Amino acid sequence: MRGEQRARPRVLVFTAHYLPGYKAGGPIRSVQNVVAALGEEFDFRIFTSDRDYGDTTAYASVPINRWTSVDGAHVFYADRRHRRIGQILRCLHECDPDIVDRKSTRLNSSHEWISRMPSSA
Repeated sequence: MRGEQRARPRVLVFTAHYLPGYKAGGPIRSVQNVVAALGEEFDFRIFTSDRDYGDTTAYASVPINRWTSVDGAHVFYADRRHRRIGQILRCLHECDPDIVDRKSTRLNSSHEWISRMPSSA
């Protein structure tokens, strides 16, 4: 709910790949480490792809197109249809984040769909 009182600030992270993926390497581990280190102080929401780097099929082990808990964060594994601007804007509205991070992801994954997001998103 927008404007609700929260115990912890909400951080929305857009990243091209996340756990259980590993093929994208450093960016996955960086986000995982931030969540592990700051998860008690911040409420992390992660919007990511439904597949590992270079894969043509979705993860078999995670729910797709809905929020799920993963190691202290809430993660939305989006299929291609849900990685469009309309869904991303819906995610921003529903999450009502206090902090949005996509710039570090852009630097690490400039060839990925997430890097093509407009700066105002």
